Amino acid sequence: MALIRALNTAVSGIKNNQLKLDVIGDNLANATTTGFKGSRVDFKTLLSQTLTFGSQPQGLLGGINPIQTGLGATLASTTRDHAQGELELTGRNTDMAIEGNGFFILQDHTGRQLFTRDGSFALNSQNKLIEPSTGMIIQGVNANLSTFVVASSTSLENVNIPIGDLQIAKASTTGLFNGNLNGGGEQALQGTILESSPLVDVTTSTAATSSTLLTNLGRLPAGSTTPIDLVMDSGDIIFVNPKKGGRALPQKRFIVSSAPVQGFDGFGTTLGQFSSFLDRALGINKGGTELMYSAIKDDDNDSNTPGVTGAATSLITAGGAVTGVVASGVDLSGVAAGDVIRFNTGTGAGQLAAIATVSNVTKTITFTSALPTTIPQPIVGDQFSIHETPGVKIGTAPSASGVLRIAGNVGAINDITDLQITTSDGNQVSAFFTRQSAAGESAFANATFFDSLGTAHIAELSFVLETRAGTDSATKSVGNTFRFFAESEDNLFLSSGQVQGKDRVVGTGTVTFSLDGQFLSGNPLATLKFNLNNQGVTTPLIVTPDFTGLTGFANETSEVFLETQDGFAKGVLNDFAVEADGTVRGIFSNGQTRSLAKLMLARFSNQEGLEQIGHNLFSVSSNSGDPIIGSAGTLGIGLVRGGVLEASNVDLARQFTDMIIAQRSFQANARTITVSNTLLEDLLRLV
Repeated sequence: MALIRALNTAVSGIKNNQLKLDVIGDNLANATTTGFKGSRVDFKTLLSQTLTFGSQPQGLLGGINPIQTGLGATLASTTRDHAQGELELTGRNTDMAIEGNGFFILQDHTGRQLFTRDGSFALNSQNKLIEPSTGMIIQGVNANLSTFVVASSTSLENVNIPIGDLQIAKASTTGLFNGNLNGGGEQALQGTILESSPLVDVTTSTAATSSTLLTNLGRLPAGSTTPIDLVMDSGDIIFVNPKKGGRALPQKRFIVSSAPVQGFDGFGTTLGQFSSFLDRALGINKGGTELMYSAIKDDDNDSNTPGVTGAATSLITAGGAVTGVVASGVDLSGVAAGDVIRFNTGTGAGQLAAIATVSNVTKTITFTSALPTTIPQPIVGDQFSIHETPGVKIGTAPSASGVLRIAGNVGAINDITDLQITTSDGNQVSAFFTRQSAAGESAFANATFFDSLGTAHIAELSFVLETRAGTDSATKSVGNTFRFFAESEDNLFLSSGQVQGKDRVVGTGTVTFSLDGQFLSGNPLATLKFNLNNQGVTTPLIVTPDFTGLTGFANETSEVFLETQDGFAKGVLNDFAVEADGTVRGIFSNGQTRSLAKLMLARFSNQEGLEQIGHNLFSVSSNSGDPIIGSAGTLGIGLVRGGVLEASNVDLARQFTDMIIAQRSFQANARTITVSNTLLEDLLRLV
């Protein structure tokens, strides 16, 4: 019986080593399998036959151990080694690996969760991230594609990466400007003054007025008393071609019509409507709620004649606020209600007021409203100048009746030149004569902003030196003030909420510097407003300029540029990358990046207890514990590495060594069978 027992024991050893070779063979077969975790086989004794029981020590005897004979070995367990495999760079954005503990989560066709370390994923035709050999979809949390925020939730869903299908754009809300404005330049007190040749109503042979019909409009050539009929009819077009600050503005088209016509910049039937259109076409900022001024007022159109300037000999006040001035010795004959008085020196430097009444007899000027007391009031002796308001006017003094007078904004960059106005019949509406050119320190900057669909809109900003610190610098707490005028070809002119053409004017505001040339403050209400009606975008587009990056040092030239702005053009999702925390970052064609989703990972209290089901997949078993699901880098879960794969962790040297040991063990057990068989044969020969 003992020999038979030896045979059975040897058989168990052979079977065990066959199992060990099976495991080793599997390990070697998967030595290049992505994310594979090698296994080892563990054995235990099967049974032991007790021949004698031992006894405890008694008296002078030390006790006797039990006598047992082993009956062989059996399989104890197969243990999977979940040690980290080497990370290998692939550069493929759908390839991923986990550095540390954790598993990617997949979902099969039944909704069951499965787990893998193999991150060789791909995108399917529906832009789902999948495991390509099985078609199972990777699980995570998708971002809200309006806000691009990934919710902090463990409610899993199919990860979606809409390459080529997702587009984004953002409307600008602010723009940061940088550069320097020359604080040592000439103060901008002069705007362009242009005058047309006299215009007449050919039906009455009288000077044209704002109510003159364009179809009755004629011009009077220099030195002639016979008007030339412009022969305009309804539907004719008037072309306006100007230059401003030396740069040619795009041609504007005005149609003689009682209703707006698509594709035209303005419409109307009277000279008054056309003159209002010229305001908009030339980008003349008339101020709105802010008081604007143009050239210093004069009695005539002789640029050699000094304008109306002087010093306050006394002040008219009410309630502590200045409401008027007396200027003895100043000729006020060219001043009229509606003109603007501007204080240029002293404590009140920069203060503006609209003139209500003027008397050249008493040398008195009163204002339409008192000067604000929130800033220093002018005092006796402060220098002032009288300006006309900007805009296009008809027959306004000192121009003659029937003359179009164009008064532009101050600053050399706003100088209007080479103005050509012709009809579709080739007739020149009028020749224009320059009575005064704009002057004063100024700078120009182009700035591109974006609407809600990502369409670019260019704003043209001109900066002019509006106010100096003043001669009484000891009482001035601020330095120079520059004003900006903003224009754009994309702004629409609205009337009663309806589009009536285009208007170049989009905003104005001020920038004030300290006495040492540092940015001090900007007009908090200054914005750029683009009316973009009927374009399918959010309108108006309102942009708040940020001038904190500007300085006001004395320099040879002023230079300003847009450094940054927060909007961007339309972009299409064309690539993505995976970050360490599992966040999928979309890369758009406009250079923007946004969060699209987050891969969620799982770890287990006993990952060796997972059941392997093929295809590099594991499923939960009764001894693995439930999955602990979270973001990479939390809850003891490792990090995600994009563009790499985890190699098999099989150690070939260890496997070959174990293979030799198993081989020798197999041979030894086979030898036990051979010896036992020989002894049995000898025993049989005794019979």
